[in-house]
Amino acid sequence: MINYLKKLFSTGGHDGADEAKRQEERDFDLLKYDGIRAMRMGKTDYAERCFTRAIGLRRDPETLRHLAALYIGLGRYDEAIATLTTLAEAEPGKPDAHISMSGVHFTRGDYATARDEAGKALGIEAGNAEALLLAGKADARLGNMLEAIVSLTKAIEAREGYVDALLARAETLTSMRQAAEAMADVERVLSIDDGNEAALSLKASLQAMGGDTDAALATYDRLLEANPFNFDAYAAKAGILMAAGQAQQAIATLDEAIELSDSVPQLYRERGRAKMMLGDKEGAAADLKKSLEMRPEDAETINGQFTNRAAEFDNITGIFK
Repeated sequence: MINYLKKLFSTGGHDGADEAKRQEERDFDLLKYDGIRAMRMGKTDYAERCFTRAIGLRRDPETLRHLAALYIGLGRYDEAIATLTTLAEAEPGKPDAHISMSGVHFTRGDYATARDEAGKALGIEAGNAEALLLAGKADARLGNMLEAIVSLTKAIEAREGYVDALLARAETLTSMRQAAEAMADVERVLSIDDGNEAALSLKASLQAMGGDTDAALATYDRLLEANPFNFDAYAAKAGILMAAGQAQQAIATLDEAIELSDSVPQLYRERGRAKMMLGDKEGAAADLKKSLEMRPEDAETINGQFTNRAAEFDNITGIFK
């Protein structure tokens, strides 16, 4: 088997240009399924070689999907998009490739192209729930809030219990300051999955925005009981405590988190803010220094009063990242 594969990958290829089509089919199957096995084993270089060689023999949609998934997993987005473009050409009547391309563009922050690809998918299948979700999320990032709500509502109607769409609509409604409507979506998610961390975080954010500090803190405690390693929740809880003038309690919360992991820069940054509130300038500077050593790019957003204003808002809401 190894010698045979070496022969397939050798520059000489097969000896005769007139080799039977049946042999080519065997070659294709061997490369495709060996690539799948290699991908599952984490042998990505070899999997890529198998898939690309197989596609050279036949433009097979399933193999194209595997290769695109491999590229996405490796963060090689340009190659993923090129592969998905080929898949879209191979299957013009299916929305899958456009949905995947929309997701890749969204991940890259190209929301306009993500919206365009979602639109192409919807042009093929108007009620596709995933395409509607991506269209709504992209519109929300583009500031088209009403269009986003329409698409997300259609996605929710298209798929019963669609948690991702419910959360996306709740986040969009929150950004529109429609807290009651957002909370309704959050509660609906929690009725489906009572331990959903994103829903619990958003619920706490909405409670804090509504001034119900005690309820927000209780919700964060519920989240941290479910997952003690959710460091965003520790930082958000500390932010609420600081906003309520309870800096010492915020430090205790952050100390607890840092005991679990001493490599999260956000925790030191927030503890530094709390120490500054208490007048501990030396301690605040030490924490700020530690934070910037781990994530130097934060220096551009921290002002002279040692308050990262965007981060401060994020810590209260927990969703505007």
